[in-house]
Amino acid sequence: MENRLVCNFLKMSLGKFILSILLFIDPLHLISQDWKLVDSIAQKSSLVAIDPLNNIYGIESQQGYFFRIDQNKKITKQYIKRFANQISYIIKNDPLKIAYVIPSESKVVSIDPNFQKLSTYNDPYSDPLFSFCLYRDGSQCYFINYSLKLLSASNQVLATSEQIRFEGNHESTKSILLSDGQLIYLWIEKIGVFSFDQNLNLKAELKMPTIQHVDVFEQKVYFLMDDCIFEWNGMNSESALIFTSDHKLSSFSINNKYLILADAFQIKYFTKMD
Repeated sequence: MENRLVCNFLKMSLGKFILSILLFIDPLHLISQDWKLVDSIAQKSSLVAIDPLNNIYGIESQQGYFFRIDQNKKITKQYIKRFANQISYIIKNDPLKIAYVIPSESKVVSIDPNFQKLSTYNDPYSDPLFSFCLYRDGSQCYFINYSLKLLSASNQVLATSEQIRFEGNHESTKSILLSDGQLIYLWIEKIGVFSFDQNLNLKAELKMPTIQHVDVFEQKVYFLMDDCIFEWNGMNSESALIFTSDHKLSSFSINNKYLILADAFQIKYFTKMD
């Protein structure tokens, strides 16, 4: 709740002025908004991801196509109308390939930069909250039936988490599993974000039911809420506001060079100011 109030407060010009004075003592440990717009592309997108080589992959769900924007800003499209509305997340760890998750079919599809299919994984158990991520040394993590399972590159079970239980009623329809090779993070819609160690022991949780999208970079989770971007270190219950938008955002992604924001009309490139 505090984060939502601060986010809305920042969108008011007077609020930005007052908050700039209060930043030195604010208990949320807010980070000043020191980003600058460096480029934009007229491309609608409901979901985006930027890989380590600054290629952007995204979904345009209304017209039903996957797209890639390379480092020269050239756009390539591949129509996948059947699945466009069902893709929950684009996995971007490997610069030579990407993968996307279709929870309704418990499916993970890997493709190369030219949209050629490399592999397909189907879990035999159908689960609308199914999610998947790459971990390290070729290992992979799955979330299905409210439990995480970590498999080696040779499909040996390395660890299994306890079943995740929630207090009260919830109507979650989506989850996203992420990792940068250290912690493993699980976002469940209308619940919040959980972090796990390499043995799938729960480390911390951030209960925020209004989070809309998540990404991971340099051992931190970044999340979208009320058109603001926050970061969380996965180790406690505190998060920090890093960006506020004056426009409604549909998705975002971050790497070591850019913060990418997608709205109803375009994709914008931001960099950190020196």
